[in-house]
Amino acid sequence: MSYSPVVLALAAALGLAAGVFVVRPVVFAFTVYEGWRRTCPHCGSPVLGAGAGAYADLVLRRRCRTCSTDALVSATAPAAAGIVIGGSAGGPIGPAAWVPELLTAAAVAGFVAAGSSGWLLAVQLWLAVLGAAMVLIDLKEQRLPHLLTGLSAAGVVVYLGALAVTGSGWPELVLPCLGAAVVGGVLWLMERLGMLGMGDVLLAPSLAAVLASQSGATLYWGLVAQFAIGFAMGGARLLLTGNREVALGPGLVLGALVVSAAAG
Repeated sequence: MSYSPVVLALAAALGLAAGVFVVRPVVFAFTVYEGWRRTCPHCGSPVLGAGAGAYADLVLRRRCRTCSTDALVSATAPAAAGIVIGGSAGGPIGPAAWVPELLTAAAVAGFVAAGSSGWLLAVQLWLAVLGAAMVLIDLKEQRLPHLLTGLSAAGVVVYLGALAVTGSGWPELVLPCLGAAVVGGVLWLMERLGMLGMGDVLLAPSLAAVLASQSGATLYWGLVAQFAIGFAMGGARLLLTGNREVALGPGLVLGALVVSAAAG
């Protein structure tokens, strides 16, 4: 199915909005070693869960209201006032400007342009938004939060249930469930050997199920793309930074979504 330029522009706009109001705060919250962040990294003031004003400051201004105000006061107050604000106070918070927004807009518009429709397009868009957040978090902290992998799995379960109800029945789920089980089992063994993180193990079956629902060939090429991209990114990271840790999450997400879109 092909879409008009107006529909594609609308899809990009919706993706941009999702990047602003969903992906940016999620990345801000989870770019920490463990748990999730609720406060400004500069001054410790509440940001998430502190009301609409603080949330708007994060997603629109990219600055904490408290320390931005303090920085302005310190710049205008007389030195005798004794107001000293740390060098980073009042600085931007969260991911770099436009990165989550443009990544999400490109993913959403790309899936719409690829021509998928119905439940397949719905699950692709769901994974595109969550995947944009997971890529940015994994690149920064080498973690895939369980909340995001769980939401990905929940969306895929709804998708598979819808296929069974509206398609040719429950036999249509045999290949997706088998693919998810095999991929999950192999990655679990790799995690036991210390080659992967548990976040990768929890995410991969959901992506495999979507690929397998399109065809066995799509699952095969999706796996090839996932590991090729993942290890290419790991090699580039090693050459550029000397860091031997491989963040496979971006490869899993990008490889699966690109192949899924190409298969339509």
